[in-house]
Amino acid sequence: MHRTMRLFAVVVACLTARVSAIADDAPQSLAEAVKAFNREAQGDAIGKSQPPLTEAEVVAAIRGWIREQTLVSDEIFQAYENIAKGGHLPSGARLQFTTRWIGYKGHDLDVWWVDLLLMTGEKTGYSFRIRDQKISSRPVVAVAPGARADDDRKKVHHFVDLQPYANQKRADNMGRGFPGSSLAALPGGEQRFGGITFKVGNGILQLGSKILDAKPERIAGIKVAAKCSKIHILHATCFGGGPNLPGSELHVKDGTTIGEYRLTFEDKATLAIPIVYGQDVRDWFYVEAEAGPSRGKIAWNGQNERAAEVGAKIRVFQSEWKNTKPDSNVVSIEYVGRKDETPAAPFCVAITFEE
Repeated sequence: MHRTMRLFAVVVACLTARVSAIADDAPQSLAEAVKAFNREAQGDAIGKSQPPLTEAEVVAAIRGWIREQTLVSDEIFQAYENIAKGGHLPSGARLQFTTRWIGYKGHDLDVWWVDLLLMTGEKTGYSFRIRDQKISSRPVVAVAPGARADDDRKKVHHFVDLQPYANQKRADNMGRGFPGSSLAALPGGEQRFGGITFKVGNGILQLGSKILDAKPERIAGIKVAAKCSKIHILHATCFGGGPNLPGSELHVKDGTTIGEYRLTFEDKATLAIPIVYGQDVRDWFYVEAEAGPSRGKIAWNGQNERAAEVGAKIRVFQSEWKNTKPDSNVVSIEYVGRKDETPAAPFCVAITFEE
């Protein structure tokens, strides 16, 4: 069975899930956490049809971890080893499951993914996949480009405030920090891109990667407290394409999942929006004639000094996703990367909720 492990800091296709809030604050035994998880799973339509999680399965998954295939610190690796050996979850650890993956490669999938999350700081943590079960799939029903007759300007929008969680200034050098490699040319304030109004602040959310080790893989607890029918995202990634040709350590193949946005609703259900390279975003540096994303669209393009030096320009992309739970308040968002799996380092500029 394929295992996925990824480091988090405080979520193209979409996922819907319910989080089992296990051991959010106090340490507890693995046995207690598994029992609580199974009780939660029985309340889910897919979960109740799946074999119960067992302590033995969790321990076996951890012991089967192929360390050489992941870039992870000794401390994190040892923390999971301690769970397998001692049978106790540390403070902040929890089990969660995901049940639906929407829009991946043109299909909606029913899945049963079980993850064990460990917190490594107030807003950082690590996720280890215990079970990865894909159950069924069906084609996504496409909507014709001309099907929208309503005026976007009349719709009610809610700007998600990213500034309290921003860890990168647009005016500062990004990526590897070469002089002149900023996003300062992108207009700030309330700006319309692709018919949608975004609020572009001075700071952005920058995730890490195999190349950008100084940045985190997960930014958690982004407060929202709003309902929406659609989610509009202004984002891109450092590295992957542009002047980085195939064979380079900075090149990323189309179809590679490089991160996700995970929304948590007031009923504890979640919707996760994976970020797929080549479909939703590409490298913010691009060269002439380089394709845009197949699912997202180019929202803005411009220039900075570093891009000009390497014969490139810069751009950001816009993604739109239909919310499958429009009548439920979104409480928070987690922005998650794949730091130990890819050189791509996603960054998010703005998020707008459309009611």
